[in-house]
Amino acid sequence: MFNFKHFKILIPILLTILILPISVFGMVNGTIKGKVIDKQTGEALPGANIIIKGTTMGAASGPDGSYTIANVPPGTYTLVATFIGYDVAEQQVNVVADEVANVNFGMRIDVYKAEEIVVTGIASKTSRAVAEVSVSRVAASELTNVNTYQGTDQLINGKIAGVRVKRSSGNAGAGFRFTVRSGGGLNGDEQPIIYVDGVRIDNSEFKGNYVGGQGISLLADLNPEEIENIEVLKGPAGAASYGTSGANGVILITTKRGKLTPGAVRGVDLQYKVVTGWNTQAEDYSTKDFVSANDANAIFHTGHIIQNTISAAGGSNLLRYFASFDSRIEDSITHNNSMNRKTIRANFDVVPNDKLTFRINTNYTYNTLRRPENDNNIIGFLGNTLLFPTSYLFSDSTAIEGVVDKNVSNRFIGSLQAEWSPFKGFTGRFSVGIDEHDLRQDQTFPVNLDYGVSQLDQGDRAIWIRRSRQFTYTIDGNYNFSPFTDLKINAVLGAQLFDRRLEQVITEKFGFLTELISNIGAGQQLQSLDETFSHRREAGIFGEVNFSLKEQYFFTFKLRRDYASVIGKNAPSIFYPGASFALRLDKYNFLPSQLNLFKFRVAYGETGILPALLDGIPLLYTAEPGGPGVGGVIGQIGNDKIKPERVKEFEIGFDAEIFNNYAIEFTHYRQKAKDSIIGRRLPPSTGKTASPVPFNIGESKGWGFELLFQGTPIRSRKFSLDFTLINSWQDNEVQDLGGAQPIFDGFDVNVIKEGLPKHEFFVIPVLGAEFDPQTGEYLGPKLGEDRVAMGNPVPTYNGSFTLNIRFLKNFNLYILTDWATGHKIFNLTNQFAYRFGNNPRFNELATMLGLAGKGVARFSQPVEGVEQLTPGTPEYQKAAEEFAKLDWRYDANFIEDADFFKLREISISYSFKDLLPKLFGANRAIRDLVITFSANNVFTAKKYSGAEVELDWNGSRSLSRGQDFLTLQNPRVYNLQFRFSL
Repeated sequence: MFNFKHFKILIPILLTILILPISVFGMVNGTIKGKVIDKQTGEALPGANIIIKGTTMGAASGPDGSYTIANVPPGTYTLVATFIGYDVAEQQVNVVADEVANVNFGMRIDVYKAEEIVVTGIASKTSRAVAEVSVSRVAASELTNVNTYQGTDQLINGKIAGVRVKRSSGNAGAGFRFTVRSGGGLNGDEQPIIYVDGVRIDNSEFKGNYVGGQGISLLADLNPEEIENIEVLKGPAGAASYGTSGANGVILITTKRGKLTPGAVRGVDLQYKVVTGWNTQAEDYSTKDFVSANDANAIFHTGHIIQNTISAAGGSNLLRYFASFDSRIEDSITHNNSMNRKTIRANFDVVPNDKLTFRINTNYTYNTLRRPENDNNIIGFLGNTLLFPTSYLFSDSTAIEGVVDKNVSNRFIGSLQAEWSPFKGFTGRFSVGIDEHDLRQDQTFPVNLDYGVSQLDQGDRAIWIRRSRQFTYTIDGNYNFSPFTDLKINAVLGAQLFDRRLEQVITEKFGFLTELISNIGAGQQLQSLDETFSHRREAGIFGEVNFSLKEQYFFTFKLRRDYASVIGKNAPSIFYPGASFALRLDKYNFLPSQLNLFKFRVAYGETGILPALLDGIPLLYTAEPGGPGVGGVIGQIGNDKIKPERVKEFEIGFDAEIFNNYAIEFTHYRQKAKDSIIGRRLPPSTGKTASPVPFNIGESKGWGFELLFQGTPIRSRKFSLDFTLINSWQDNEVQDLGGAQPIFDGFDVNVIKEGLPKHEFFVIPVLGAEFDPQTGEYLGPKLGEDRVAMGNPVPTYNGSFTLNIRFLKNFNLYILTDWATGHKIFNLTNQFAYRFGNNPRFNELATMLGLAGKGVARFSQPVEGVEQLTPGTPEYQKAAEEFAKLDWRYDANFIEDADFFKLREISISYSFKDLLPKLFGANRAIRDLVITFSANNVFTAKKYSGAEVELDWNGSRSLSRGQDFLTLQNPRVYNLQFRFSL
């Protein structure tokens, strides 16, 4: 029988046995202490990471640069210090029991960021110093410290060579389009694939029920304040291991993570940021351009911005965490145009031992967006104030203001990643992620208002529900070894699966008795009721081998085999190869010592663009009602041999660092797309005429260069200056459409045509005026016989310049400018304003020529004080020549030069970190307070006559490019920001 008396005797014995080893362990260990400073200026570097190499033991430096690593077993170790923007520093240290080893680090700035680890493939990372492909990174967390951004597009635009991001309008949460290099091939939407913490996310534009053309970017759900950095692999040469869909590049977004934070409150880095801002009209409409300009300007107001962000980061060597909550409430510059976004994030890193690591990433977003009616729409404010001299002829202003288009997004993005290193040299990784998104659009036209459309005047309600769920699974094994002293080999083998389901339900009814009852069931007439469902899968097996010889020669070979549910069942297997090489020429003795780094690199890769969802199904039937009843008819004709478009890319370039202060990156690339999918109609005799049949018959090519020059010419304790200059040039040509006719957009101006760049404006030119040889009267414009190329909506040349100046130690000035040339815009707004007599100059010329009120100028009224000219006189002929170039019947007259220069971002900030100890003492709760005033879209110099040079009336995924049709301008934004560090 158990005797409790004996158990009481055992308790102190057991406690002694348990405590004794711990006590002995604590007694025999040593401590490492030291300080981390800037080698050049002597300033402390708070937040530097100091790690004992090969272990999870480490610490972070405090506000004065000091650090402590306690309980270190005796022995000799390599201590590694890292800090963003500085070279990695290493020192040997000998730890003795019960003693303190002092190790100080003086770190050198790294302008090129050679030691920065970048992603070079789906399962490979390396330092920039040895990367064999062009990889660009945006330090998003540094940008959000000096500015405030609505979306991820603003974080990227102007910061990466070869990448341009353009919003389609000034709507809050508007869609935007990435243009990466020369745009890849002919198929798909020409957009990169986007990963957030290893999860491939939905990068679609949602349009839902029509509001004139604009959609909503699903990337509007991402909060810039949560992003640590953004990396971009810009083409197949770098993205080959990502396989199909990587032809237009890969964007890798990494969110913020936990960190060791000595000196913070209870070891937790608490950050609170509050922003108040104002959206304002960037450019007024002029009465020189529109008779009704004052009415158009009256629709704008100042939209207020309120944003609150709180975050906590901290942890230990075992567990690190980052958690944040963000609320952004923003009104844009017109009515019914707003965003209310709430985001919650929690990220965890668990390191139970040196061999195992878990990473958990979670994010939830609740986002409400309201879209205004505009663009190709008679119910919009711009359509009612810019087309006619008399405003609101289409719709009453009260009716326009009464329209509600509300889009509510619920989204969860999460991932679980595990990393296991059971033995030396091997690391296995597994990741599973989900992007689950529910979006509901409610569009309401209240009854008893005058919209100018009979159905809408009766009251109309539409509900569009979109649900998507996509999973990303990745597993890989990485083994590195060194068969010889100077040779290191790293081999990777893995697999990836992508699974996506999308369903949509659409309901619309009209005929409501009262605006007090908006339930859709109260509508008397059913306008539409439909649903769609799709399920697609992609999978790939990939392998990669890297060789490093003497830390001077670097080779990589890649191969990926892909599978996809949308590929025809009789299509051949899909393989995507890749290879790259880099040579560190600075390792040779013949280069001058001032050249700290000089790396030559060359790379080749292939990726693809998948066919459309139904392209691989030979015959798809659909139900259709008829006289005898409902029957099946052919709805879509496919090709069971269809395969992805294949895009090949070759890039060559170099990276250099000079005088420790300057860095240069240069890349030249050439792209070739083959097997592009082009639809061809079969002869009527086949009976298969329901749709064009897709074939792999198209070809195109693209080419360009990218140049980045950055430097830190001045650095001292109280003053520093950094700059970055980016230049990018691109072009492309459609080479073969397999005999198919040119492909035009809906307005018949943008074209995909052999011998021309993609999306070229291709129209009949207006050559001048024609006159009656007898009377000298103006007969109309003289036209060219055939269509001609009139320029492109995608600029051939883009550049940007960033300047960052720190002065008086704690002041910081940040400026970003950018520009573009070889840029054209089709001004449909002017075309229709001229047609309806709302352009003063058109009306004046019509009066001079005696045409006001008739013919092409039938909506124009004679202008008082303007005399009619006599036919045949030089003045008459001059007026006629000008009038011919304003004739609204011909698109060529409204394709304008749109080269521009923008002062895009500017901010001035001040840090109170040196004043706070004097005011509140050393034990203050606030470690730092930074006050920032910033502005976006500050100034634009342009050739274009319209209000905005960055827009697309039909959203960001349409064939219509660079077309301005009553499209809302982007606002000028002012922000006042307070950031507290606790």
